Amino acid sequence: MSFVTFIIPSIGRATLPKTLESLHAQTDAAWEAIIVYDNIEPTVPSTKRIRTFRTPHRLGIPPNGAGAVRNHGIQHVTTPWVAFVDDDDVLDTTYVAALRHNVSRHPRLPAMIFRMVTQDGRVLPPAEHNMFQPCAVGISFCVRMDFWRAHQLTFHPSSMEDYTLLLRIHSLSDMLLASQITYFVRNH
Repeated sequence: MSFVTFIIPSIGRATLPKTLESLHAQTDAAWEAIIVYDNIEPTVPSTKRIRTFRTPHRLGIPPNGAGAVRNHGIQHVTTPWVAFVDDDDVLDTTYVAALRHNVSRHPRLPAMIFRMVTQDGRVLPPAEHNMFQPCAVGISFCVRMDFWRAHQLTFHPSSMEDYTLLLRIHSLSDMLLASQITYFVRNH
């Protein structure tokens, strides 16, 4: 049974197969993915593990943007956790294993932030941070779906949509800032 669903907003980038390779390479196979194509025809067929959807029309201010597309995909999540990866980024092979390990140690936490390596090689949140810090975070987080639904969470499309969602979650509950680097921007 799958433990986490990765929402992948896509604008049809040629890097999507590399993103999917990073999922298939996970050391813990308890995952599934939802690719949501931003008003374009799907380039990857649906399978048992990877479902594809297409936004039927513009969902917000053109272009839809990743947040609006993620909101569309979240409606189809059936796993206990949801996580996010963009179609030009990759995950470390231990992402799912690290998530399950951290959840087993902290079962009541509603959200977890992993560290990510940005395109320019910086680590976010920085190694010296041990708690959530404003504007020092990216999309490398996951949320328990029962918490997401109970608080009617949603991305509000903007240039800081990841941060503003995490700020809302942080206002509602504690989060775990994991030590693991599991997310790499632009296939870095």
